[in-house]
Amino acid sequence: MSVCLKKKQAISLTKVNNKLENLYVGLGWDSAKKGANIDCDAVAVPLMNGKLHGIFGNCVCWTNLTFKDNSIVHSGDNLTGNGDGDDEVIRVYLSKLKKLGYDGVAFGVNVFSGQTFDQIQNAFIRLVNDDTKEEICRYNLTEGYTGCRHMVLGELHLVNDEWIFTAVGEGGEKVGIKHIKNRYK
Repeated sequence: MSVCLKKKQAISLTKVNNKLENLYVGLGWDSAKKGANIDCDAVAVPLMNGKLHGIFGNCVCWTNLTFKDNSIVHSGDNLTGNGDGDDEVIRVYLSKLKKLGYDGVAFGVNVFSGQTFDQIQNAFIRLVNDDTKEEICRYNLTEGYTGCRHMVLGELHLVNDEWIFTAVGEGGEKVGIKHIKNRYK
């Protein structure tokens, strides 16, 4: 049974399923204006000790669909946000990520098509056990987020061999992956 998280609330994925290996992270949104397309871009930022690692701080997004050893894989860009369900999907292979020395991932979204989050409705992030297809948790953005063009929706951290997901829901007015990555320098 899925848990519906509120902003700043956390859940231990390991306690929910101590055999969890493969995580499906679905992100979705709809335009608040009927018929309008909204191009949001999901991004995953791999973290080491809560920070970016490496010269450029690699990330997974529509321009870079995979991370080292395919430990994180992005499904590709959805240019419209149309349709029900997940608009973009990021798969995280937890043991591969841990083996590479990474202990976290931040998940964010940029509104690329010029709108802001207050022009979006039904925005969410959900985590699913990719092996059983069971939804573990979901975080629905309910605040207006007026003027925000990028948003960190959630963070996954490994703490004492326990994977913990926290709903974040923090945004900013500038668009671009670098503004999400800058939070983790």
